[in-house]
Amino acid sequence: TADGDDVHQETGAVLPAGPDVLDLRTADDPGAAALAWMEEERSTPVDIEHGALYRHALLRTGDEQWLWYHRCHHILLDAYGYARIAERVAELYGHACAGTEPPSASFGSLRDAVEEDRRYAASEQRSLDGRFWQDLMADRPHPPTPARTAPTRVAPRFLRSSLTLGADDAERLAAFAQRSRATWPEAVTA
Repeated sequence: TADGDDVHQETGAVLPAGPDVLDLRTADDPGAAALAWMEEERSTPVDIEHGALYRHALLRTGDEQWLWYHRCHHILLDAYGYARIAERVAELYGHACAGTEPPSASFGSLRDAVEEDRRYAASEQRSLDGRFWQDLMADRPHPPTPARTAPTRVAPRFLRSSLTLGADDAERLAAFAQRSRATWPEAVTA
């Protein structure tokens, strides 16, 4: 939240919301009904000050067929975090199907993440990283100023592209990450 010029983050004791369960088996085309529901849900703007920042649902489209829907605002979760959650859900599902006990989650706590961030902010590595990026970007123009108003509508579609890296490309990306003093996910994002 922002109080005047002071920007800070607040956490609260909000209980996690369980998934909505929608039974679409009686629809003429349960798969199409599920896709339409997900598109409508995805197109609804999120009120980051007062609304829920995430929603998940289980959509039943057949006697033995379910779809998992998960939507999360980027202010709460980035692509890496989303992938971690999807991996954990898949892990839990696999153990449930096998009738085995899953291992404990290894996400860590918000307190641990904040403490790690504080240690980094006070470290020599942060200074080295800052100098590296300032030197690298010294001849680049200033970035544009973000808009002062929130968008009034959500874009109807977003673009996504995927590819599989070959071994040579993966090695070049890893070398770039090392030269940039970045993690592999940071290098991919850059």
